[in-house]
Amino acid sequence: MKSPAEICVTAHRTRQRPQFSAPSGRAKSPAKPDPAANDANSKVLGGSFLDAWFQTLRCSQTYCGNCRSGQFSEESARQTYQWFGALDELSLEQWWAAKGSAQFRESIVPVRIRASKPTGRSQERVGGELWVSVPFNDPIKAGRLAEFACRQLLIFSRPGALLSDSPLGWPFFRGTITSTSIIQSVRVVEYHRARTVASAVPMWQIGEELRLKASAVGRIGDSPRELADKHADMGKTVSGYLRRGLRLVENAARGYFPLV
Repeated sequence: MKSPAEICVTAHRTRQRPQFSAPSGRAKSPAKPDPAANDANSKVLGGSFLDAWFQTLRCSQTYCGNCRSGQFSEESARQTYQWFGALDELSLEQWWAAKGSAQFRESIVPVRIRASKPTGRSQERVGGELWVSVPFNDPIKAGRLAEFACRQLLIFSRPGALLSDSPLGWPFFRGTITSTSIIQSVRVVEYHRARTVASAVPMWQIGEELRLKASAVGRIGDSPRELADKHADMGKTVSGYLRRGLRLVENAARGYFPLV
C-alpha cells in the first residue's frame, strides 16, 4: 500500500523541448528579452495570483510611497520590492515587459498535475495519489521540473502558507481566497477611494455602479421597503469587499500575500 504522502512523478516524451526550465532559486535576467514571448506570457498572467498580487501592491499607497523613498519598515517589504519594483502607473503588461518577466518567467513551466481523492470508508481510507507529469526530452531537465513542482506543492500545503513564502511558485499556489475575489476586492478599494475624494458616496451606490451583486440592484417598480432592503444588502456586500481589500493591501505592503 502506498503512503498517502507519496508523490508519483511521470514523464511524457515531446518532440520539442520545453520553452522554460525550472527556476534555480533566483531569477535570471534574459540577455535579450523577446517582446513576442513577453506578450504571450503576460496574457497567461491575467486573473492569476501573480496578477492579483501585482494589483494589490499597485493599489497600496504605502507600498508606492516606500518605493519612492526607498525606506521599508520590514525586511519582507523590502524583499517584495526586490521582486516587483515600483509599480506607479504601470499596467500588468508594462510591468511584465520591464521587470516581471525577468523575475517570474521561468516559473511558467510545462507541468501537469492530477490528484486522486482518498477512497474507502472513513476508518479504512486509502490515501490518494498526486501525479506530476513533465516533458521528458532531457532527463535532467525533467527531473528539475518535477523537483520544482513538488517543492512548491509541499510549501503551499502547509497550514497558513502564503504565496509570498515562495513567489516563484505562483502558478502552483491555491489559497483560501481566490485570485478573482482578491482582484474584485482591490477594485472596490480603488473605486471607493476615487469616488469618495470629493464627497461621501453611499456604499450601496458604489455597489450598484460596480454591479457587485445583481440581486441587490434596485429596479423600477420596487417598493420603498424593497429598495431599502436592497440598499442595505448591497451596502453590506460593498463593506465586506472593502474590509477585505484594505487588509489585503495593507499586508501586501508589509510583504505578506495574500493575507486577510
